[in-house]
Amino acid sequence: MILLVGIAPILLLVRAPKRFLVYCPAFVAALYLGLCTAYLWDVRVLHPVEIVHKFADPKVPWLFTVVGQIFQWLPVPRYFWEGCVGLFWSAAERPPIYSWGVVRHTADPLYFLGALVLKVPVGCQVLFVTATGLAVWQMVRRREALWFFLLFPPLLYIGLASLSGHQLGIRLILPALPFAALLAGAVYLHWRRFAMLAVAAGAVETMIYYPNGIAFFNAWAGGPAHGATYLADSNLDWGQDLKSLRRWAEANQMPPLRLAYFGADTPWRYFTDKEIVSTPPPWNAALAKGKTALEPEPGIYAISASLLPGHFFAPQYQDYYKHFRDRQPTARAGWSILIYDLRSQSPARAGD
Repeated sequence: MILLVGIAPILLLVRAPKRFLVYCPAFVAALYLGLCTAYLWDVRVLHPVEIVHKFADPKVPWLFTVVGQIFQWLPVPRYFWEGCVGLFWSAAERPPIYSWGVVRHTADPLYFLGALVLKVPVGCQVLFVTATGLAVWQMVRRREALWFFLLFPPLLYIGLASLSGHQLGIRLILPALPFAALLAGAVYLHWRRFAMLAVAAGAVETMIYYPNGIAFFNAWAGGPAHGATYLADSNLDWGQDLKSLRRWAEANQMPPLRLAYFGADTPWRYFTDKEIVSTPPPWNAALAKGKTALEPEPGIYAISASLLPGHFFAPQYQDYYKHFRDRQPTARAGWSILIYDLRSQSPARAGD
């Protein structure tokens, strides 16, 4: 998003070239003061050695460090600087991703476009596509910079995200959607009934799965039940459904659940040691206990959907949950925790 800051001076230069030298410094000053205010004026001046160190870091773009030299004299918000550097580090790691049922070790240029197709309500998609077409037509026909400002930022944002290896969920491109909403306002001015119908259709589709907003998948995907066929991570499962699992367990009076959980919540907020048997994912060799695949014993398993593809794990453990991938779950807790009743399965068959 930092790159989008450069759009405003370009617009100023195009629309008011004679006053550019006045407006541009005023814009930069307002931007700087607003940034410092957003970070509650927790600012500091960077030490020259720190900037030199960042120059030598191949994960940090050289342009960032060149521009960053100004912060030897001008205070910069502490967490803004550290957040930018951390983001560069995170993007450079390029973790494996899961898309369209396949674990990939390189970026998928269609990842975010596909996520938009599957995660945005269908009615809203129709509205946004119509709005984009109308904006392009108006920009070509009238040559107004306004349409460029509304079209270019989201396209740039989604385009750069698609080239990045940090593809962990549609949440990473959500800042592009407000521009689509603004464009949709132009559709409303031309075709009010069409716009209202599209918004209503999108709202109804969303409410069908309320309050499971994180796990929402639209009609193109077949709903949240088929979400794991296409995407995982925060598109479907961010560890949000332990409370739903608790309600399911109480309603069905189940024996202790064998729980393999993905998320930042703690199961012991909802269960006691007598109610669950912790079955930790193979984050390391100690947790894997020498096994490259889980050999399920008879019982009831509750497994977070994001664990099944195995893309979070070291290569030798990526098939750890292969015995569950092709099984139809017996039930679901809030769509993101899959429940498998294997009580009738014999131990001898479990390792087949």
